Amino acid sequence: MLADFLSTTQAGRLDPNVQLPGTVRYELLEFIADKLPHWRDQPDRVKEIAEEVLTDQLCDYLNRETRTTDGWAWIQFRTEVHDEVWRKGKIDLVPKLCCEPRYIGGRRYALDNILLPIECKRLPTPEKNGRKGRDEREYVVSKFGIKGGIQRFKYCRHGANHTIGGIIAYVQDQTLSYWQTKVNDWIRGLSLETDSLWSTSDSLKLLKDDISAGLCTLHSNHQRSGNYGEIELRHIWITMN
Repeated sequence: MLADFLSTTQAGRLDPNVQLPGTVRYELLEFIADKLPHWRDQPDRVKEIAEEVLTDQLCDYLNRETRTTDGWAWIQFRTEVHDEVWRKGKIDLVPKLCCEPRYIGGRRYALDNILLPIECKRLPTPEKNGRKGRDEREYVVSKFGIKGGIQRFKYCRHGANHTIGGIIAYVQDQTLSYWQTKVNDWIRGLSLETDSLWSTSDSLKLLKDDISAGLCTLHSNHQRSGNYGEIELRHIWITMN
């Protein structure tokens, strides 16, 4: 684990000459996945269902955990951060540095740089609220604009200059396996549309399934619009009920 690799330089004082491996993002996603059930199960956590409130809660919890977990004191989490390329958009959750600049996988990162763009979604999508339309497929795509979770990455509204991103799902009904089937059915339907950027290669594949914790991790790979290359997404789903 990266945390083991960095344990000798913890306490928020990671040597600026350390060249962190590109795999740090995968380690960071594993860190988040490991902490999600503990965050959900805190006895004093206020029970909420709204996506923005849940993400705020999770952000606060992760910031506490980075300060007390070996190897992660150099990370801070932020919510609603403007995308570095598509400035009109805001990313739900991002890790950033809270120390001197570091090199990760050959690229220099400073305080203002996003290490990893993370979208957060509820499953199922909340029903229509007043005049604001919602698409039940919003985890993947929306017919009301580029508002879908995966869609934002495919159309470079999130993470255009990144090759790895994440989506956290707060699962509030049905099982995790139900949603994997449902999401892949939506993607299959999109792939059948004429001149669609979607294909069955966008489907989600299971990596880890922790039934006792109500947690699973999946991954998917997506061709993007424009001249941007492929992006890999890690999907971390946590049951909230």
